Amino acid sequence: MGMKKPVTPFEYRALQACVAVLAFVPFYGGLRGVVAGVPGVRDTSFAMHGAYGPVDSHYVYLSGMLMAVAVWFWTCVPEIEKRSRRFEVLVSLVFAGGVVRALRILTGGVTDNAALFALACELIAAPLLLVWQRRAALDYKIKRRQAAKAAAEKF
Repeated sequence: MGMKKPVTPFEYRALQACVAVLAFVPFYGGLRGVVAGVPGVRDTSFAMHGAYGPVDSHYVYLSGMLMAVAVWFWTCVPEIEKRSRRFEVLVSLVFAGGVVRALRILTGGVTDNAALFALACELIAAPLLLVWQRRAALDYKIKRRQAAKAAAEKF
């Protein structure tokens, strides 16, 4: 299945910009969790019954992982058309987290506007970015094959 229209340089740059900007969402959320820990959460009722220490440790650990996901997204930006496998894995992680978050909300979990924004990024923006990245990767492969074919024909 071929592409109908090649990806323009503007479209490449727009994809890179969207990924770079949206990666600030998990980075900020993770940084906030690393710096503030559980005390930074407005509703700390889940830390009751003497479990505060282990809960805080786990929360900070997961927040660090969230920051790492953002950093890995940023490593895709410079040559995003060549980073398909990495991008797919990262989007899969983000999407899986969003599915679990959505299930928790649907079963009575408490949420706020920040979590709903994150959920939209996880379940809508991330998959759309993956489709866009795949389009850029396909265009890159087609152009590379065409260049190789043209070079071979010169000899």
